[in-house]
Amino acid sequence: MEREEYYVRKIVVPLICFSMIISVIAFTNSESDLSFNENNPTPVIKGWTEDEFIVSYDEAGVYDAMAPDIAVAPPGSPWEGSIHTVWAELNNSVDDPYVEIHYSMSEAGERGLEWSNDDAAEEDKLISQDFVNTGGKGFANQGNTSYPSIAIDSMGWIHVVWVESYTDWTYEVHYSRSEDNGKTWTGYDGAGDTLITERTGEDSFWIEQPRIAVTDIPLTLHVVWNEVSPVGEATEAWYAKSSDQGDLWSLPVQVSGLSAVGEPNVLSPDIATGGPGNSVVHVVWTQDIEISPGIWASDIFYSRSPDNGESWEPERTISLPVPDTYAYRARIDAQGDNVHVVWDQSASPLEIYYSGSQDGGFSWSGESEDNNISFPDGNDAMWPVVASYDGPGGPEVHVAWIERDETNFNGTMEIHYSMSDDPLDPLSWTGREGDMVLSYPDTGEFAEANAPAIAVGEIGGKVRPQIVWEELNVAGASKAEGNYEIHYLPDTTYDVPIHLGWNLISCPLIQNDTSILNVLNDSAGDGLTTWDKVRGYTNNGTVTTWTSYFTAKPASLNDLWNIDHKMGIWIYITSLGDGNLTFSGDYGTSTTIDLKAGWNLVGYPAQTSKSITDALGGINDRPVEGYNGSASYLITQLPGTYMMQPGEGYWVHVASDTVWTVDW
Repeated sequence: MEREEYYVRKIVVPLICFSMIISVIAFTNSESDLSFNENNPTPVIKGWTEDEFIVSYDEAGVYDAMAPDIAVAPPGSPWEGSIHTVWAELNNSVDDPYVEIHYSMSEAGERGLEWSNDDAAEEDKLISQDFVNTGGKGFANQGNTSYPSIAIDSMGWIHVVWVESYTDWTYEVHYSRSEDNGKTWTGYDGAGDTLITERTGEDSFWIEQPRIAVTDIPLTLHVVWNEVSPVGEATEAWYAKSSDQGDLWSLPVQVSGLSAVGEPNVLSPDIATGGPGNSVVHVVWTQDIEISPGIWASDIFYSRSPDNGESWEPERTISLPVPDTYAYRARIDAQGDNVHVVWDQSASPLEIYYSGSQDGGFSWSGESEDNNISFPDGNDAMWPVVASYDGPGGPEVHVAWIERDETNFNGTMEIHYSMSDDPLDPLSWTGREGDMVLSYPDTGEFAEANAPAIAVGEIGGKVRPQIVWEELNVAGASKAEGNYEIHYLPDTTYDVPIHLGWNLISCPLIQNDTSILNVLNDSAGDGLTTWDKVRGYTNNGTVTTWTSYFTAKPASLNDLWNIDHKMGIWIYITSLGDGNLTFSGDYGTSTTIDLKAGWNLVGYPAQTSKSITDALGGINDRPVEGYNGSASYLITQLPGTYMMQPGEGYWVHVASDTVWTVDW
């Protein structure tokens, strides 16, 4: 059959005929003016995969990985979109085993699907000073590390702080940085760790959870931690900064206890930067407050520096003081004038609460009303973390925490999630409607997810939340049969560019629910891209069949009900929305597609582009055909050098039945 005759008979005629038929049906169908844009009536998790990744090296022996943190290189930096995570883990030194700070990263193009130090060949990557590697570079390691915190500046330099114990039972805050996207570090590869809290003879007998943030103009590092006050037994929030990217640090100053609010312990301080050039520094912590004589509560305290850490305003509460309620574990994030604070709070049980400011910290929603953003189901919600992004439509805020999951017999702790693009409206938070569980509910009762960390960044041209946490890899029913490793959950959505009219596309992500109304609903995007016709083509080796789903047709006349990642489809777009049809699902590492003799309409379920020659390896006996909007029949032959793209659909012809393996 000649090429022109083939396309007229097999492609153009069916499309035109079905369009004519559907027009007749639409004329008599009272619902014919409805384009498909079905919104899930329940809260939607935008594109989270169901497959957890392990980003730490799962080695034999008890080398538990703990307390991770995560950051994404910002736009405009040399390695923008790369993802970086740190955690504390026992080193594998036989002579001098200590808990050290470990590191792994994913290049921007890998989008969290590949990590630098997650297998035996890559081994562990240490960034803190280790006894084995001192080599005359300073004092030997004094003790165990814990609670690392990571930030990345506009030049792409990576900065990490943590707390380290000493043999005299005191603690200090240590610092290390990388100037080459994580390849070398000042702590391990250079002159050794930098001390932020100097050992002056008044060393602290308790320091925990240092946190770091960065301002852009001028480029400054900011660190906060809690430490026993030298004038009393209570802990206070302390602060130091560096104006030369970590070489020299200011003397620590106390930022809590600046007013007569009270003297109880400061717990879990956190820090963020916002305002012009991120020059406004925000700090929060939890602390008990005496509401009236003998009546106590624990609330969220806040202080800000409007001048890049030079001076600090008096502390204030930004949560509603309620007798006998207790706030814990506050976390803060800021973008511009939008500042977001979350914490867990009881009477009982614990729930996740939010207080926000849209004027740079002058006024707060939580001052007048406590608003929970988690679903009150009777289980304790704990250890929240928050990350935000200011887009064209306003702030988008993502919150994760740990909570008991009841979908399995043992009820393990799992990662729960809530988000809002209108955070001051309590009803806008997705997690209020019901539990949204992101991690895989494990059957082993000891496989608890703990210590989550979250970051938001532009990855693969899209703003995506990224989450890591610690979790036991269960080999059996006993806790002793596995190690704690760092688990990672990427936001897995894929934007396929579309235009009005007919498009030849595919879904590059694996679907658990392959129903056409689920796969093509654009709920992971802006929800405004609509369609009214979809056509599929099946070659089973003996018969070729066109199938269709037209929104204006009665259900009984449709026969295309499922779409998977192996298929190519023709789709008629009626409304562009943001110009993309956004898919959500899981990434596959390898996919096999059965090709039957003749023409096959297929997708390209990969995450990296390859030339037709490399991708197909010569199994096709005719040129591959792809979409061309200016061609007579919307199809054109593609050269072997053409780079196949995820999300595109292709016609592939083979002389005999064969299997095509697509590796991403």
